[in-house]
Amino acid sequence: RMIKDENTDIWIKLELIDDVKRLGIGYSFDMEIGEALHRCLSSETFIDTITHNHRSLHETALSFRVLREYGYDVTTGIYIRLPTLIFF
Repeated sequence: RMIKDENTDIWIKLELIDDVKRLGIGYSFDMEIGEALHRCLSSETFIDTITHNHRSLHETALSFRVLREYGYDVTTGIYIRLPTLIFF
């Protein structure tokens, strides 16, 4: 139900999709997940959120992995604004 809800936050939806897939029941919701991801990608809000808003490394990796797992051709160029991490 939350996967189909258009008012659910994008990141909560991606976390839910990831959880369902990791539980091994993603095949039962493939159609709903596909529709939800298509709606997310076709909205201007999603594109602005992942390209311009500050987000954590976890959110960036999650969105990249989930979209790639479901066959979307997402390039790393969309994630250029990642903060630089410096290790000593």
